[in-house]
Amino acid sequence: TMEVLARAKEAGKIRALGLSNTTPEEIALASEIAEPEGFQAQYNLFERGIEASVLPHARETNTGCMCWGPLHKGILTGRVVAGRTFDEVDARRRAPWWKKVDHTPQIDAVAAVRPEVESAGHSLLELALAHVLADPGMTTALCGVRNLGQLESAVKALENLPPADLLDYARTVTAKAVQ
Repeated sequence: TMEVLARAKEAGKIRALGLSNTTPEEIALASEIAEPEGFQAQYNLFERGIEASVLPHARETNTGCMCWGPLHKGILTGRVVAGRTFDEVDARRRAPWWKKVDHTPQIDAVAAVRPEVESAGHSLLELALAHVLADPGMTTALCGVRNLGQLESAVKALENLPPADLLDYARTVTAKAVQ
């Protein structure tokens, strides 16, 4: 696959090569053919695997990295709580990747950090975005917004990111619920 993409780039058919949901071993193999120019991976307070794999490589090579799922399907915003029902068009209503997983540990961890976060003048959205953007290897957080209000809230949250000590506290609490 990487050979085909490298040839397509050389021919001017694509602008850049990137890898998604990859491992250090796959990055090394791909790099033998062409150096990836970007990475994309799931990353949030509960999904931290890339901290020891993709992010170090992104920092070392000055390669951009985009994360998907920084809000962990709404759990990290506090909007998804135990017993929440979803609209008919919402994939969480029917998708096996959502329905077959017990989200209680993550929901409970968010409930535990919420008072400290809010008493410091921050929102859970600000906390979630601050976590993923704190690493210099992470260049973009892809937030799945559903409407203009959510987009405006996400942009506004970037103006009030919590300090490192609050992030450390939240990381400690949520580590117990890491998947």
